[in-house]
Amino acid sequence: MRVPSYRRHASGQARVTIAGTDYLLGPWNSKSSKEKYDRLVGEYISSGRSKSFGKKQAELSIAELLVAFKAHAKQTYGVSKRGEYYHLVLAMRPLKRLYASTNAIEFGVPQWKAVRRYIEDGKNGATPKPGQKPRPITIPSRGYVNSVMQRVTRIFRWAAGDGNMLPGSIAESLERIEPLKIGRTNAVETEPIEPVSDTVVEKTLKHLPQILRDMVRVQRLIGCRPGEVCQLTPGMIDRSGDVWEAVLKKHKNAHRGQSRTLSIGPKCQAILLPYLLRGEDECLFRPMDADKKRRQAAHEARVTPLSCGNKPGSNKVRKPMRKPGKQYTTQSYAKAIKRVCEVHGIEHWAPNQLRHAAATEARNVYGLEHASARTGHKDLETTQIYAKRSDEMRREVARGLG
Repeated sequence: MRVPSYRRHASGQARVTIAGTDYLLGPWNSKSSKEKYDRLVGEYISSGRSKSFGKKQAELSIAELLVAFKAHAKQTYGVSKRGEYYHLVLAMRPLKRLYASTNAIEFGVPQWKAVRRYIEDGKNGATPKPGQKPRPITIPSRGYVNSVMQRVTRIFRWAAGDGNMLPGSIAESLERIEPLKIGRTNAVETEPIEPVSDTVVEKTLKHLPQILRDMVRVQRLIGCRPGEVCQLTPGMIDRSGDVWEAVLKKHKNAHRGQSRTLSIGPKCQAILLPYLLRGEDECLFRPMDADKKRRQAAHEARVTPLSCGNKPGSNKVRKPMRKPGKQYTTQSYAKAIKRVCEVHGIEHWAPNQLRHAAATEARNVYGLEHASARTGHKDLETTQIYAKRSDEMRREVARGLG
């Protein structure tokens, strides 16, 4: 983007225009004016070219703060439909509706709690477009409310730190507020996510296309996240040892400087072998391949002679609204499983429950530290959330000690 230029003012002074405001720098072409120019431009660029740059704290509104933070979030997280940017935009929604014209410096604990109450009451849904019926109010879960409010606090923490727009005392006071506790809120309590049983998985696999079937089996054997199995390519996998290793560059904790390596054993290797005969950077599991196999199976099951009816490849939409892609997303992966479960009356489960099942299996057989290594957690407490304690182990202790 263009850097604000160093120009001459009619008064004989140097000037620069940043975010719509003129700054007089001193005598034109003087050393001091150029130093001030460099300082101001540097501060402006480091602020992410915020439109609120240079605005006094008392004049900065919540709406202007949100515009600046949204630009920062877009640059930092990208604009993935279900990524962190998407969730931050949802967290900005109640702030904009309730306090858009309020001075940001006046936002404190009472306003923060009013936003939380607004979300608790289920009012944070999308505003219906003209002509649409208003959507029914759905009371959210306690965990969801707490996660939204953590992001609201993060907005003000950024404004006090990197944004340099507000005093740090505002963010500090918001961070001291306790999250909603069980039994002390109208928000709904959700059941913890349980590992999916292998019996349910096997029932589902019978009805899944081959590529999705292999995808599920690989994730169950490795114990990785859904997004990690979606991005696997031949180039990621080191096949020099008896246990293959896939090093991921993009993963949930990459921004924290953590590494993520998937260990691939013999059972999983046998599944992956047919998918390795492609480009180094091409995903192993691709929707376009699944669609090709589906068409091929339909052709083989054809009963109409080739001389009659449509010929292979002739009954195609010239400009389809959506073509099979080169990579599954976590959403398309989950939707495919959900659709099969609904059609065939199977208990619904999500891909992330495969990770829970893998962690639980590793914990029961090898122990908590091995389960932590398998899932890639740095903290054993996090692993305990994923790895359910075995009921049989509890009963075994009771038999021996009780």
